[in-house]
Amino acid sequence: MHRHYLVPFTEYIKYGGNLAAPRNPNIFKNERVLINRILSKDRIDGVLLTDTFINNTDVFNLIPLKNNFIKIKVLYALIVSKMCATYFKKANVNLNRKVFPKINVNTLEAFPV
Repeated sequence: MHRHYLVPFTEYIKYGGNLAAPRNPNIFKNERVLINRILSKDRIDGVLLTDTFINNTDVFNLIPLKNNFIKIKVLYALIVSKMCATYFKKANVNLNRKVFPKINVNTLEAFPV
């Protein structure tokens, strides 16, 4: 995945009861934002998606809440902005590492939106 672009894939994930911890398949459907856990330079790589796409744990699925007042497109624009990446770097020291600076769930949950 790149910023604003989902790279066509040639491999597939066998999803189902064969997994040690299968997730609810609904998280891979409908409109949502996918973001790469590993920070890319000074921005977050993300894509707005409406199709069914199963991803691994290196990618977060941001799914809008039913009673959310923020439109998913606005959230997407915020998340992939340089300003948001700067905020995450200040909120999580792990994002300042040179090798594999990863966003974690706690940092995302604390994002004041």
